Amino acid sequence: KMLFIAILIIILGASGVLILIKSKSSAPKNSQQTGKTIHSAQPKAQQPGLTKYINKENKFTLQYPEELKVTEKSVGLGVSTVELRSEVNLNEEYLADIQMMTIPKYLAKTIGQDFDEYYNMSDNTSKTITAEDQSRVITKVKNRTINNNRAFEFKSSDGSGQEEENPTIGVYIEIGDKIIIISTQEDNREELEEMLSNFQYTP
Repeated sequence: KMLFIAILIIILGASGVLILIKSKSSAPKNSQQTGKTIHSAQPKAQQPGLTKYINKENKFTLQYPEELKVTEKSVGLGVSTVELRSEVNLNEEYLADIQMMTIPKYLAKTIGQDFDEYYNMSDNTSKTITAEDQSRVITKVKNRTINNNRAFEFKSSDGSGQEEENPTIGVYIEIGDKIIIISTQEDNREELEEMLSNFQYTP
């Protein structure tokens, strides 16, 4: 049993940073998103053009653009992932438009993604995470509250020092004894903020 757990933790170590490491090519670009970013942290009523996503296992809901296709996967040990993909980006060889991973806090800590450590770091402080010989520099941007849940924003880079055209951004959200990591690319920031404005966790 211990051997099984050890092997699974190694697997989770790779999966846990998949969101943060660009091991796949960036998705093909469709039309660029424009508009005012929504910063509200309070859930809103159902919005036109959005579909409600309900995660009964982890007791949270949010709204996402209705044109995106949802794919859910369970990894084990309380870890699950959700991918949101547009019609032009259904090929799994490419990064999803938006990714969500739910993982127990204790397990995240084991693979180098300790929520409390990041939350207590100063703004714009960076840390390098390595998995499968790939490294990614994770920068804690700032703390925030998302519908009364502790959270922080992050961005990531390949550590080359060169500015990426469309960097990975996202948030970690604390929900009880688990965290949700939601990530996307910079040009999807408006969609991310729309989702966060409708996020709700009900213990």
